[in-house]
Amino acid sequence: MKKRNKKKRILSILCVVCLLAMALPARAAEQYGTVTESGGKADVRIDHEALADKMVALLFYNEEGSVDQMEERYIGYIDQGTADETGKLDFSGIPLPQPETGSVTYGVYIGAEGIERTKLDEITLTAGSPEGEPGDMNGDGTITAVDALLALRAVNAGPTDEQFQAGNVNGDDSLDVDDVLLILKAAAGEPILQ
Repeated sequence: MKKRNKKKRILSILCVVCLLAMALPARAAEQYGTVTESGGKADVRIDHEALADKMVALLFYNEEGSVDQMEERYIGYIDQGTADETGKLDFSGIPLPQPETGSVTYGVYIGAEGIERTKLDEITLTAGSPEGEPGDMNGDGTITAVDALLALRAVNAGPTDEQFQAGNVNGDDSLDVDDVLLILKAAAGEPILQ
C-alpha cells in the first residue's frame, strides 16, 4: 500500500512538472525575456516585439534595498543596449557581486521608452556555495519538483557544465530522463542513490 501511494505521489509531481514546463515559456515571453544564472554570472535574453529598435536599460538590484529609491549600494549591475528590429537583445556573462556571508537576492529589471520598469526575474546567490547536493539544480539547498523541471529543461536544451554536475545524479556520464525521474523521486522523499 505504501509503494502504491508513493508511486501516485511521484506521478502527481511529474504531471505538475510537465504542466509547468508547458506554461513557463509562455510566461517568460509575456515578461519581455528570460534570465539564467550559472557560476555567479547571468545571461539575459530580451525577446519582445514591443521592444523593437528601442534602447533597453538592464538593472540587477539587491532586493534588500528599495528599488523605488535606487540607492547605488544596492545596484549589482547596470547596462543598456538597443534591441533589434524584432525586439531581441542579449546581455551575456554578467558578473554579479558575490556575498561574503549569507545570501543576496537580485531582482532583474528592464525599462525602455514607453514601457514601465518591469521585473523579469530574481537571482539568489549564496556566499561560498559549496557543491550542492546531487539533484539540487537551482542550488537552494532543497530538492523539489522545480529541480526536476530545471533538469528536464537542461536535458532538452543541452546542459551547461554546472547543470550537468548537479543533474547527473545516477553518475552515468549523461544528463537524461533517468536523472529527471530520480530527482522527482527525491522531491517525493526518496533518497538519491549514486
